[in-house]
Amino acid sequence: MTRRNVLGLEAVLPDGRVLRSLNKMMKNNAGYDWMQLFISSEGTFGVVTRVVLALHPRPQGLASALCAVGSFADGLAVLRRLDSRFLGRLLVFEAMWREYMDVAIDRSGLTQPFADLHEITPLIEAAMGADPGAEDAFAEALAEFIEQGIVTDAAIAQSGNDRRRF
Repeated sequence: MTRRNVLGLEAVLPDGRVLRSLNKMMKNNAGYDWMQLFISSEGTFGVVTRVVLALHPRPQGLASALCAVGSFADGLAVLRRLDSRFLGRLLVFEAMWREYMDVAIDRSGLTQPFADLHEITPLIEAAMGADPGAEDAFAEALAEFIEQGIVTDAAIAQSGNDRRRF
């Protein structure tokens, strides 16, 4: 998330005052974390004029999938199992509710990813690293979840185009 990568911030308040905390350290315990208020307020508290960001190397071995799950509990189980199995590698887990998928398919012209609509469609992406076998481990994990019945269907991206389409 972007919020996690913001180290420092400068913002102009509606009355013209400038707030500065252009911290470059990962941790700052000096008072309230007002930066998070500005990040989450989407411009209603003031205008952000400068930002200090933490940069990270581009992830390697991206594995992406769209899954179909029948309930919130199943979606949460998938998230927890993937997070513990691929510790620190999970980059994205976005749960899209059935109503969202209905709108995305009907109004945005997106193709339906599965034969049937499901209660929740998680978009999952993990940085599996440079080891070629690691991407197979991602697919094997999803196959196990299908066998266990917590995932009813899955589509794994085979290319960058698939990833963007997801």
